[in-house]
Amino acid sequence: MGVMHDIFKKGNYVDNPYKSFFEIKAKDLNKNMIHMNQFYKNIVLVVNISPVDKNLKEEYDKLIQLKESFKDEKFEILAFPSAQLDNVELSDREMKEQLMSIDYVKENSNKIKLFNRVYLNGEEISEVFKYLYRNSSLFMYREGKSVLLNENNSKFLVSRDGQVYSYFGSHTDIDEIKKNINYLLAQKVDNQPIRNDFINFNKFY
Repeated sequence: MGVMHDIFKKGNYVDNPYKSFFEIKAKDLNKNMIHMNQFYKNIVLVVNISPVDKNLKEEYDKLIQLKESFKDEKFEILAFPSAQLDNVELSDREMKEQLMSIDYVKENSNKIKLFNRVYLNGEEISEVFKYLYRNSSLFMYREGKSVLLNENNSKFLVSRDGQVYSYFGSHTDIDEIKKNINYLLAQKVDNQPIRNDFINFNKFY
């Protein structure tokens, strides 16, 4: 999983009311509010990226390869940028400008959906990552706490009913991720109602 920090060093901020990923809202790169229920019955891969990451090109190539492999399936890749792990403070505007100045990011914006800048740790952890932390292998049930990511390009695979199926560190082989996606594609999805009446408390909307 790579090197991680104990979330209790800054407080346990991963509690959230959501029962499904598809109950959450987040702003895209243009600050349009996106309700994740538009991806309901899609398999979703969530990845944290950084425009200043030296490995971004290599990782983006892998993401594009994944998207191409499942172009005829209900499969989405959602990228949430944060420079927090690189100790660089960028505003929303600066983040967007830097990302859109990278040719391969801009050219593939129709394949990989880009979201507004998020925080991955501290009191301002985004609602998306609160849910992912709390419902993935990063959460330690016996201790009642989670761990924080300390690497870019970590990935969370979400099933078609909005549950976190697996967490992948940045060095996970792409074929391993493909195997998991294929497994989820073969599964049936329950027609469970998705609540959309939650308030998202991420003040950095």
